[in-house]
Amino acid sequence: MKLLIDVVASAQSNPAAQNEIIKYVVLGGVAGILYFVLRSFSVYSVEVLSTKTTEYVLEKVHNQAVDLELSFYESPSYYDTLKRALDSGADKPGLIITSLIEIAKNCLSLAAVASALILINWILLPLLALFIIPTLLVRLIFSKKLNVLRIAQTPQERKSSYYSNLITTDTAAKEIRTYSLGKYFKDKFTSIRRVLVKDKLSINLKRTQLEIVTTTLSYIGVFLCIGFISLKAISGETSTGDITLFLVAFPQAFTLLQNLAGGISIVYQNSIYIDSIFELLSLKSKLPESDKNIPIPTHNEVSIELHNIHFSYPHADKKTINGINLKIPAK
Repeated sequence: MKLLIDVVASAQSNPAAQNEIIKYVVLGGVAGILYFVLRSFSVYSVEVLSTKTTEYVLEKVHNQAVDLELSFYESPSYYDTLKRALDSGADKPGLIITSLIEIAKNCLSLAAVASALILINWILLPLLALFIIPTLLVRLIFSKKLNVLRIAQTPQERKSSYYSNLITTDTAAKEIRTYSLGKYFKDKFTSIRRVLVKDKLSINLKRTQLEIVTTTLSYIGVFLCIGFISLKAISGETSTGDITLFLVAFPQAFTLLQNLAGGISIVYQNSIYIDSIFELLSLKSKLPESDKNIPIPTHNEVSIELHNIHFSYPHADKKTINGINLKIPAK
């Protein structure tokens, strides 16, 4: 486009301008069509890859849940880990794949735009990057804070889900109506959700306020650069094509850098969430595997006898049953 504008601007003094204009128009049109075709295939490929990744992660989570011994299902901390893993496994892996591909695409686009900006003035791109960094840091810091809050809120999230299931499913529908417990459970659910939402919105409000400040500073920097190049054009240090290219490429480069910052923060935030999946997959059953297994007798004269059986729930201070002796004769 820069070359096309320069040719048009000098058309009266250039006899071959018509052929050059046609050439640049054709090249621009072909490049635009190729970009559209590649983008269409890219969207489909990303969707396929994202879906397969999500399905693979969910399969790993389900396999782990099946393989763990029964005692884990008596532990509240395990349910917290399982909930976070299921919440993360549903969409976070796919989002990371999508974001990484978007980052790669934006880097390639930025490289093309940067080459044009460097021809005008090499300092423009570093200045743009400098303007974006504060906003990126704010997003990374608050992504970590939101994850800390998510972990802390998991028990209350499960509790609110439990109340919601009681109210909306048929599991306890008869009992709730018989004893008029609907309003009681609804109030419990509402009080928990208010606290959860309040804490989350409080962090998001602080992040938004800081982002407004950093983004405002970045826009001030952008218009300072525009003013700088405009003054260069007045003094004759840049051509008409250069200033036109700058006015097109500079905002585009700014947008690409913003997209890069957003993509990096999304990858960072979702990678923190995916830690919950690895936390679940790292759990190991503590029940020892016996190397002296005794086969179950096949004859009918089999008696069952238990001696001094005891049981306690994980993290419990006392035994639920203790010193149980039981004999079940064959007949």
